Amino acid sequence: MKKTLFFRIMLICMAVMLLLTSCGGENGETVLESESESESVVESESVTESESVSESSSETESQTEPPTETESETKKETTVFYETATQIEDYKGTAATQQTNRVNIACIGDSITDNCGTYSSYRYSLYTKLYADGCSFKYTGIYSTADPRLPSGYNVHCGFSGAVIGPTAKTGSRSSYDYLSQYIGSGSNKADIVLLMLGHNNYFQSLASNEADMIKEYSNFIKKIYELNPDCIIYCASMVEQDNGKTPDENYASRYNGKGLNTLLPSIVKSFSDQGYEIYFVDMRNESGLSKDEGDFADGTHPGDRGQAKMAQVWYNHIAERVKQLNSENKGSGGKASVIPVSGLNVNYSKMTVVKGFGRQLVATVVPSNATHTAAIWTSSDASIATVDEWGVVTGIKAGTVTITATSVDGKQTTATEVTVVEPENEITYDEYYRERFSSGTATRWTGDTGGFGQSNSFWGNGMGIYYSRATIESKPKKDAGKCFKMSFRYVVDGSYDQNLNQAYTEMTYAGFELKIVDAGRKVQLKYGSTTLGTYQTERYMVYGHDYALYLDNGNVMVVRDGQILIEATIDMSGYESSSKIGFKFRETSRSLYVSDLLLAKGVK
Repeated sequence: MKKTLFFRIMLICMAVMLLLTSCGGENGETVLESESESESVVESESVTESESVSESSSETESQTEPPTETESETKKETTVFYETATQIEDYKGTAATQQTNRVNIACIGDSITDNCGTYSSYRYSLYTKLYADGCSFKYTGIYSTADPRLPSGYNVHCGFSGAVIGPTAKTGSRSSYDYLSQYIGSGSNKADIVLLMLGHNNYFQSLASNEADMIKEYSNFIKKIYELNPDCIIYCASMVEQDNGKTPDENYASRYNGKGLNTLLPSIVKSFSDQGYEIYFVDMRNESGLSKDEGDFADGTHPGDRGQAKMAQVWYNHIAERVKQLNSENKGSGGKASVIPVSGLNVNYSKMTVVKGFGRQLVATVVPSNATHTAAIWTSSDASIATVDEWGVVTGIKAGTVTITATSVDGKQTTATEVTVVEPENEITYDEYYRERFSSGTATRWTGDTGGFGQSNSFWGNGMGIYYSRATIESKPKKDAGKCFKMSFRYVVDGSYDQNLNQAYTEMTYAGFELKIVDAGRKVQLKYGSTTLGTYQTERYMVYGHDYALYLDNGNVMVVRDGQILIEATIDMSGYESSSKIGFKFRETSRSLYVSDLLLAKGVK
C-alpha cells in the first residue's frame, strides 16, 4: 500500500515536471529538457517579453510628439556618422580593451581644429575610428570641447580660433607657440603624437609675406616641440581649401613672393626627418577631398560635420597603425585605461514614419549609463530612401521603407529602427512674398520697403556678421501672409566661447507666434499668444549655421530645423490675425550672431 502511494506520488511529480519543463515537438511529441536548459529557456523568455514590451512602447511613441523636455534631458545623444555599413565592418568588434599605456594625441591648430563649424572638429569622428580599431589612446590639451558625445579623456584639444604659426605674430594675434609647454612636455599630458594643421590665419592676417619667413616660422614651431619632447611623433597637415575650392595660399597668392605653405611643407618636414626626428607630411588638402557641392563646409572657411569626418578619415589612415605599434610596445604616456564595456544599446523608436523632405531624430542610449564609451554609429540600409547623419537625424528622400541601425562604437551592440518614408499628404507650395537680410553691411538698417527698424541698445559689426549685445528690432510696416505661410531664416551663432549659456536667446515673432531659440539652439520653444505649443530640447549645441522655419497651414503648426520637425501642434484659428509686424529680439550676450535669409511666403496648393 505504501509502495503504491509512493509510486503515485512519483508519477504526479513527474507529470508536473513534464508540464513545467517541456515544449511541444513535431506531431505533438513532448521533449524533456534538463534543469539548466529549462532555466535558460525561462530566462530567454523573460528577455524576449521585456524586449517585446519595449518595442511596443517604442511603436506607441512613434505616433506621438518628439520627446518632452524632461525626457530629452535624461538622454545622451551619443552618435557618429558613417556613410555606409561597410565602414562599420572595417572596424567592428576590435575595440580597445587592453590595459596598455594609452597614447597621448595632441591636436594642434586654429579654429578648424577648435569647435568652429562643428562641436569637436575632426576629433569625435577620429575617436570612434581609433577606439573601434583597437587603439588605446586619449587626447591631451588645455581646451575642452562642448561635444557631449566625447567622454572624459577625449574632450580636450590644443586648437583655438585665430591661432597662427608664430612665434612672431603681429599684435593681437594668438600663437599656439606660446602654449606648447603645457601639453607637449613631461607628465601625464605629455604628447606622444602631434596632429598639426596651422597656417590659415597667417594668410588671413597678412603674416605670410615671403617664402623665407614662412619656412622660418613653421620650422621654429617644430623646433620648439622637439625641444620640449624630442621623442614626439609629428604629423604635419597641409591647409585645407576653403569653400571656393582654393587654399589660403592660393587665395592670397598676391601677398607673398615665392611658394605657399602647402608647397613648402614636404621639404620642411624632410629637413627634420633627415635629422632623425619622426615626422610625417599629411596631404590633408588632397586626401580629404573637401567639396562645397557635397555639403562639407559650415561656412566659407570651416568644414562642417561632414567635412571634418573626411578629415578624421585622413588622420586615421596615417596614424592608426603607429598608435597600435606604440600600444604593443607599451610606450604611451597617458596611463592605463579602465574600460566599462557597453552591454546594451537602446533607441527611442523601433518604428518611425518620416515625411519626404523632412527629418526626425533618433536617440541612442547605452547600457550601463556609466559605460566608458557611449558613442553609437548610425547607418542607413538604403540612403536613396532615407539618410541618417552623425546625430541620428533621419531625413526622408523618397517613399519607401528603410532600416536605420545604431551600432555601439565597439561594434558589439546593435539596434535597428524601421523607418517608413511617406509623401506629404497636403503638400504646400509657396510663392515668395517677402525676402530681406540682416548682414554686417546693413547693421543699422533692414533694407527694402521696411525703411529700417525700431532699435534699442547697441549692436555692431564683427567678423561673422552682427555681434549683438541686446537688441529689439521690428519691421515698420505690417505683413499679411494669410492663414497658410512659411516664415524661415538662417541663424548662425558661435557659442563656443560661452559654455555657461545661461538662457541666452534669440526670439522671432509674427502673427501671434513667438519662436524662441535658447542656449545656442539646445532648446526651441513655440508659443501662440500666452499658450506654449511645444518645446524641443537636446544636449547638442547648435552652434554655427542652421535653417529654421515656422509653418502654418490652417491651424496646423510646425517648427522645422534643417529638415527636422521639432514641434508639431494645432491652434484655434477663430481669433487669428494674419496682419502683423515681423520682430526679432536678441539676448545673445557675448556671442557672435548672424541672422539672414529671412523669408515670409504665403500660398497653398
